[in-house]
Order: sequence, then structure tokens, then C-alpha cells
Amino acid sequence: MLDKMMKKILCILIGHSRIHDAFFGYIYCGRCGEHVGDILLGDNTVLVGHYCEKCFANYKEMTWRDKLFVPYPFTSDHPLTVGELKSRRDEAFEAALQSLADARLKAKESEE
Repeated sequence: MLDKMMKKILCILIGHSRIHDAFFGYIYCGRCGEHVGDILLGDNTVLVGHYCEKCFANYKEMTWRDKLFVPYPFTSDHPLTVGELKSRRDEAFEAALQSLADARLKAKESEE
């Protein structure tokens, strides 16, 4: 309780963090949890758990006012790049296609 109140007071004194949580298009301060806007906020923000290059770049540019008492928004210390995420997506897609082809082949063999 005291921790939450302290974070709200801190936001009143120095302003809300530009690190945000999002839920159904609404944006909440990553520090105090207050509603601060909608999904059309701006270009210099970071969404918690959003692994795009823009969020990583924005996080590097943020000051102590944004990062104070806000958890690290990315779950890994060494986040994946967009290229790595795309290659993992492509690998998963290829594996799904291969699995589908194998299932069709087995169904065709069982018919014969």
C-alpha cells in the first residue's frame, strides 16, 4: 500500500513515466498504473513487453525520470532483434507447414 502511494506521489512530483502498460488500447503509467492516454500516445514511449527496435531505441534515450521505480520493460537482458524474431517466426511457420504435409501424407497412405 505504501509503495503504491509513494509511486503515485512520485508521478505527481516528476510526471508519469514514458514506459507504459497497455490494455485494450488504453495506456497506463508503468510506475503508478494510472490511465495516461490511449494507444495513439506518441513516438517516444516504450510499451512493456513490446519487442520492436523503436521501443529499444526509445528506452535507451529515456532519463532517470522515466526509469525510476519502473520495472525493466523487456523480459530478457539480451532482447531479440526484429530480424531474430522474424527468423524464429519463419522457422515456426516452416515447421508447421512440414507437419501439415506429413499429416496429409499419412492420411493419404492410410486411405490406400
